[in-house]
Amino acid sequence: MDYSFFTMPVHPTSRDYTETLQEDRRIITLADELGFKEAFVGEHVTDLAENVPSSTVFLASLIDCTERIVLGTGTGNLPNHHPARVAAEIAMLDHLLKSPLMASPMPLVMAAAAPATPPVILPASSPIDPTAVPALPVIASVIC
Repeated sequence: MDYSFFTMPVHPTSRDYTETLQEDRRIITLADELGFKEAFVGEHVTDLAENVPSSTVFLASLIDCTERIVLGTGTGNLPNHHPARVAAEIAMLDHLLKSPLMASPMPLVMAAAAPATPPVILPASSPIDPTAVPALPVIASVIC
């Protein structure tokens, strides 16, 4: 049986921010050591108790700390980030990781819930070659 792990880290606001981030990193490295197959990390920008405002930045901090576990974005808040930047960060992280990045469709669902955020549609003549970056076709197919 394979096990996956999802965290939406919540800590008392009185705790040291750096300490809570290190604790959350250690939890995922422990999951890797215990043989978990996947770990997903959520993000929240406006909640002081949830200490991860960017799941991609947090996952990047785990690149040299994990060996087998497949990392993934549990959530992402597209209304708070430009979709092209999210796509670029996910594509770069996908290349940096030792295993494929699992990018959750949740950010795209959240974008649909925010009608004030217009979708980004790449023109056919866009200089971005989706075949050159594995994560882009998936993101582009849902955003466009």
